[in-house]
Amino acid sequence: MNKKIEKVLKNQNDNYIFPFLWMHGETEEVLREYVGAIYKSNIRAVCVESRPHLDFCGEKWWQDMDIILDEARKRNMQV
Repeated sequence: MNKKIEKVLKNQNDNYIFPFLWMHGETEEVLREYVGAIYKSNIRAVCVESRPHLDFCGEKWWQDMDIILDEARKRNMQV
């Protein structure tokens, strides 16, 4: 059998979709929920788009990035 088909049947397929996670200064709960929703969609990677964040590159922005990275790490996701 084709190796790609075998991987898909074993749920070992690679990431082909890297959805944007738009940051706007959401609460920690919402950020964790967003990462969880992406994971539940069988997507194991996310691209953070943080320029719309109200505190871009400021203290709150770094706190939000830490939350996203923590949640992704728990789920073994790529960022």
